[in-house]
Amino acid sequence: MKWTILASSGVLGAAICSCTAKTLLADNDPTIREDVSQNQSTEHTLTLKQAQVFFRHGARTTIHTIPKLDEAVYDANILRHLIPHTAFDLDMVDLVTGGPKKKSHLDDHYAKKKLSGGCVAGQLTTVGQQQCFLLGQKLKEEYIYKAKLITEDFDPSRVLGRSTNVQRTIESLRCVMAGMFGVQNLRKIAPVKVYVADSKDEVLFPNIQRCHVLKQNNHSVLFHIADKPEYLPYRHELEKVFGVNFKDHVGLNFVGIRDDLVARKAHGLPVPPYALPLWDMIELMASKMMYATFCGQHKAERHLITRLSTGPLMTYVMDNIRDLEENKRDAKKLFLFATHDSTIVGMLGLLGIWDEQWPPYSVDLRFELYENEKNEKFIQVLYKGKPMKVRGCDSTLCSLKQFRQAMKPFMIREKEFHSICNSDILEQIDKEIKEEEKGEIQTEEVREQSETPAGM
Repeated sequence: MKWTILASSGVLGAAICSCTAKTLLADNDPTIREDVSQNQSTEHTLTLKQAQVFFRHGARTTIHTIPKLDEAVYDANILRHLIPHTAFDLDMVDLVTGGPKKKSHLDDHYAKKKLSGGCVAGQLTTVGQQQCFLLGQKLKEEYIYKAKLITEDFDPSRVLGRSTNVQRTIESLRCVMAGMFGVQNLRKIAPVKVYVADSKDEVLFPNIQRCHVLKQNNHSVLFHIADKPEYLPYRHELEKVFGVNFKDHVGLNFVGIRDDLVARKAHGLPVPPYALPLWDMIELMASKMMYATFCGQHKAERHLITRLSTGPLMTYVMDNIRDLEENKRDAKKLFLFATHDSTIVGMLGLLGIWDEQWPPYSVDLRFELYENEKNEKFIQVLYKGKPMKVRGCDSTLCSLKQFRQAMKPFMIREKEFHSICNSDILEQIDKEIKEEEKGEIQTEEVREQSETPAGM
């Protein structure tokens, strides 16, 4: 399908809604692509050539629980059964070796926390399955019916499904694919191959485990940022209301408090009434904390942390575009990436469109590649279905050349990545990092949390 758009500062005229389930939080309202500016006069015809879709997993059980607050009951009989219209068999393949996927250390981490009602921490629920199924249906409308980028018959030569090696993202990918291609079609060719990477190779989220610099920053944010002047008054307010002291509980912070409350709200479980007046503050402070984790705490380290946390992923995005440009045999038309809030936060920061709002369940971030009749290529980035004017671009529709130039400072290859990650560069930039660690008792619990990205 071809799109007629107005070039200078226009927005594509196709209507698209971001996925929501009826139980989804209010901050994920559908957003419609609006028509282009009426002031523009030069028309060009563009054809969609490729789409890379990153989406957060659907609603899940909580990872963190607030001390002294009665636990919510996550009934496994209600929340953990397989929704039939999402059910088909997957074959999980290691992206590098082509063999079976390896054991997930993150799933082992979540399994240690048993929740009341029979679930464990961090599991995709029936609510989350439906959210992702609806996202798949929206993608079907956009890329199969309207743009005709691909067909409804799943074709692995044109479509690549990839997930982080975490059960909730793998299940979310299954549900998105079910919504997009239909389980009847997928069952005909099942098991359907989708790909994961070993933790040492993962770029789909900021990889704390393979980067000392990111681990240092992650630890600093999780364990020390609440002591800083910008956060301290709000921490004291939360401690008073919830009757807890952050220092008495390993890793208790704004992110953990938000996690417990949002998971309750998404599943219709009791939320303490005294938390409601604090809701906006908790959302904002937790979001700021996540941004500090994956995009740096200070302006001086912003580019460094952003590049290390999300640069490898942006490099991958640009490589996928280059493969299509060069007509490589294995180049794909559509990529479906099942990821995390940490992925989306890092990408929004890198793109210069961070809005200080936590990415909701099943939210999507897309990179669309277009070509006009002169073979000129353009990129459009959409978040929550809305075209975004990203860093270094003059409009929401950006020439590929301009976009590539804007992303170049953040792109990074393995050799340079490991060289920087193994250095003491963060300590040189941020003198507080080393001071914070003095006198700390590094228990196994502290060490495990330091090695787990904030929010995961």
